[in-house]
Amino acid sequence: SAMDRGDVQVESAWFPPIPMGFAETNLPEAFRPPTWLASSRMRTEGGFERVGGIETPFAPLSTPVPVATAEPALNSWHRHLLGTDSLGRDLLARLLWGARSSLLVGFASAVLLSLLGVAFGLCAGWFGGLVDVAISRTIELVLCFPAFVLVLCAMFFVDPRIVPPIVSVALVIGIVGWTTVARLVRAECLRLRELEFVSAARALGLTELRIVWRHVLPNAIGPAIIAFSFAIGSAILTESALSFLGFGVQAPVPSWGSLVSDSRSPDHAWIWIFPGLCIFAAVAGSNLLGEALRDALDPRHER
Repeated sequence: SAMDRGDVQVESAWFPPIPMGFAETNLPEAFRPPTWLASSRMRTEGGFERVGGIETPFAPLSTPVPVATAEPALNSWHRHLLGTDSLGRDLLARLLWGARSSLLVGFASAVLLSLLGVAFGLCAGWFGGLVDVAISRTIELVLCFPAFVLVLCAMFFVDPRIVPPIVSVALVIGIVGWTTVARLVRAECLRLRELEFVSAARALGLTELRIVWRHVLPNAIGPAIIAFSFAIGSAILTESALSFLGFGVQAPVPSWGSLVSDSRSPDHAWIWIFPGLCIFAAVAGSNLLGEALRDALDPRHER
């Protein structure tokens, strides 16, 4: 701003590749298509140019468009590579910033549910008896309700003024999503505790805690690692759905789900196509990682 006003004289400067902030609004460029499209060309005095004798219908404003010093020219092909949203905010900047929110929720919630699942699964599989019955009935009770409904109910009681929305979303997804990991680890622990190396460890006088920590857990963690990679994609989808409905990360901080919900009109298809592709790529990548880990960690898999 100081450079635009002439208060600062600059001989040379380095600017970021995307000079627009994720919350920086520019109403005259609202709903501007990606600038590498011919339909995105604008006049300096505002409004879109006519393409083939027909004026493009995307933006209704005819207000002069301000171009800051660090920004590309008004009709430069790389000014808004992915277009703008309803407030003229650069979609690429918001998409990159939204990746922080969506991926953070995905990884944090996957770590939390994996830790809870491993802990409860080990306890149920190793101790058995009443402990196994109590944990198994708890798992069945949680599985009776759709996970997304449980997340919505939990989000309703979380005060965003006390707990930041991005933290509460990750916590809630992790707390209600541990059941699958717990069942996998429990089943593996039930198998391992009957094997000879566990009996040998007991014969050598090792404590129960040492046997579980040093011998059972390393052999039972394989299914949990695979479930962790799949849980990342599932958590990203859940967070995106919550943000799409308005219960996730709150404005102006973006996430991929909230970006999709900014416009549902086919005239503004770029607003939901590009975030949707990012969600698809992240979920597909986590699923492919899970399949690769399954092939690598499964001793019965034929290579």
